[in-house]
Amino acid sequence: MLRRVILIRRNSELELGYNIFHSVTEIMLDRAKVPGWTKASVVEISGNNRRDKKIIERELKGGNIDLIHFTNQDDAALVPKNNLVPVAISVHNLFDFRPRTLDAGDIPIPLGNRNPSSKYLRFMEDCKMGFNRSDLVICSTKMTQGMASELFPNTTNSMVRIPVDTDFWNYKNNFIDRDFNENFGISDKLLLVSVGDSSKMFRQNFIDSVIESLPSNIKDDIFLMKIGIQKLTKVQILGAYNNAEAMLFPGITIGLQNPTLEAMAVGCKVIASSLPTHDEILPKASLLEPSDIECWKDEIIKLHDDWSKSGKVTMFRDEELISTSKKYNFDAQGIKLAHAYNSIIR
Repeated sequence: MLRRVILIRRNSELELGYNIFHSVTEIMLDRAKVPGWTKASVVEISGNNRRDKKIIERELKGGNIDLIHFTNQDDAALVPKNNLVPVAISVHNLFDFRPRTLDAGDIPIPLGNRNPSSKYLRFMEDCKMGFNRSDLVICSTKMTQGMASELFPNTTNSMVRIPVDTDFWNYKNNFIDRDFNENFGISDKLLLVSVGDSSKMFRQNFIDSVIESLPSNIKDDIFLMKIGIQKLTKVQILGAYNNAEAMLFPGITIGLQNPTLEAMAVGCKVIASSLPTHDEILPKASLLEPSDIECWKDEIIKLHDDWSKSGKVTMFRDEELISTSKKYNFDAQGIKLAHAYNSIIR
């Protein structure tokens, strides 16, 4: 017999920020990836607390519901005060509750809102009370899970990562642009990719310093594509990973979609900093000291040597990385979500 869960979502078509939790949760339920569970309905809320509370109360009165899942942590204040059924909340990070600065070696990276307005402080306090009323906090990283244990000690927590779509990020897909290098003017170049915008957390300046430090003959052979600064479609990004010798990621990831997992699913070599949350997922061989330019430079020189010796042929597929990525796909994380749901059934 299948148990039934109501998903509470923000009224938004954009799969950005915290909204990504809704889309992946609904996919897992719709594709029967969550053993023993099915989606009863999706309740869309508007951001008007009084109206939204009434909508949720009306849904609960319909009965035959085993669990409510708030897929956006900013809606925690809407958790009913007298829970008729267990309540779960998806969480990306909790830095606004406990701001900190992460030492990335060459640069401090601030995490969390350091100067919240009085209105935002009231909002955070309402959310905190909602978290404490809930039965389960579903965290996407070990780091977030540790913070949840400290902040909400009386609420159960589980870790379910944002899954990677290993079917899409498959180098055998026939819609990949096989002429990617030619179309982007990369022919006869060693393609490297980095991911992220200009914010400090992605540390794009560090990558620039590493490339600039290379011997001129190697530097002239390299084409660095900055995904995020250079706008690409999802299919173009797949093409980039499919043709790149490696992804370079010196920054941090703190819970949402993980580009390193997408690259791994394609079989693209990943070179990342030993910073959160790469250190939770990537094999040790992929991790480098965050600010050691010489170490990063040596890795790129090795890539260039191998590429030159192979006749400047595009990378081989790293089957170990592909296999590792499958630990985080919809099937694997759907099973973890089922375990999390089951842990709070009364």
